[in-house]
Amino acid sequence: LLQLGKLLIRRDAVFLLLVTAPLYTGQQIAALDVDDVQAQAESIDAQIARRMDPGPLAGVPIAVKDLMAVRGYRMTGGTVAREPRVMDGVAPGVARLRGAGAVIFGTTNLHELAFDIGVGLGEHLQDLRVDVVD
Repeated sequence: LLQLGKLLIRRDAVFLLLVTAPLYTGQQIAALDVDDVQAQAESIDAQIARRMDPGPLAGVPIAVKDLMAVRGYRMTGGTVAREPRVMDGVAPGVARLRGAGAVIFGTTNLHELAFDIGVGLGEHLQDLRVDVVD
């Protein structure tokens, strides 16, 4: 993971990550904004070019659960019981990850409203499509 993080700092690694994104879609990834991921990586590149420290997690791709607000991403909480809405704010944990240089690589599905102790995803997610913005 750390090697991938170091590679992600370079544009060719951004391309590699985005090309492999379909491998992670389906039931795992709830939303992915390709332009946002690339913009985050380019920001890290720019910081390095200016000899600034991009942070200890520079370029490490991290996907967050669909319970945490990520600006520009829709949040569902893993349920179809409420309308998804696009977040205009960001959860404190997500802000700290980004501040440390992590690249937020979309949001991941979860048990409905995170209320399950079993394994796998609930039946409600079987037919959902991934929200990919490109």
